[in-house]
Amino acid sequence: MRRKWWLLVAGICWGYTVHAQTKSNLWMRTTLQTRLADKWDAALELQLRRQHPDNANMFSMPLMYSVRPWIYYRMNTHFSLSVSPLAWFRQYPVLLTEKDLSKAPMQEWRSTVAISYQTQLQQHLYFQSRAGVEYRNFSTGQRLLRTRIRTGFQYLLPGDVSLNAYNELMLNPAGAAPGHFFDQNRQSISGIVPLSRGVTVEVGYMHIYRQLPTYDPIMQEHNYFVQLNISMQRKK
Repeated sequence: MRRKWWLLVAGICWGYTVHAQTKSNLWMRTTLQTRLADKWDAALELQLRRQHPDNANMFSMPLMYSVRPWIYYRMNTHFSLSVSPLAWFRQYPVLLTEKDLSKAPMQEWRSTVAISYQTQLQQHLYFQSRAGVEYRNFSTGQRLLRTRIRTGFQYLLPGDVSLNAYNELMLNPAGAAPGHFFDQNRQSISGIVPLSRGVTVEVGYMHIYRQLPTYDPIMQEHNYFVQLNISMQRKK
């Protein structure tokens, strides 16, 4: 039964590939993180996404702005808990037609709870997974419950450099319109490089199959992302 369910999800992800609209976007994110206590951390995530109607210049028009706080608790060497009590998103329409240029952006308030797992497979290779639930409250009045399941691998290189690859499946078990149980599936590869003490940059590519609320066919996205991570040490 479980095998049939995953085959169904795979079919949803791949079934409309030939007819899907394709977009290219640029995602940028900065995360400021600090230690609160022995097993506790706090972070503030600032995000900016850009798009273009014909993919010519991914910097030209806004796609999303967001501000999201996080609290992290390390349960043990393998498990950690992540909570974002309330995050703010300003989301602009995905530009698929000329009519989308005149549509107004919408606000979203989002609460998230997730649990992460990591284990070492070989000397430099780690398996990582993350499962989370999001409650999404939109200014349009829509309420959504979305689940996220991510699995992937991290390979450590000399000089604190790492290579990462993962797949993340997002589903809407409650609040979505009929036929929109599937939200999106992300496949990503990236590299993380330290710039200085406590500062790293991650650069990567993400391929997404996505179903929009107002667009029935599965859409493809090619997203290029840059993430700056800053760990701030508290003075004792």
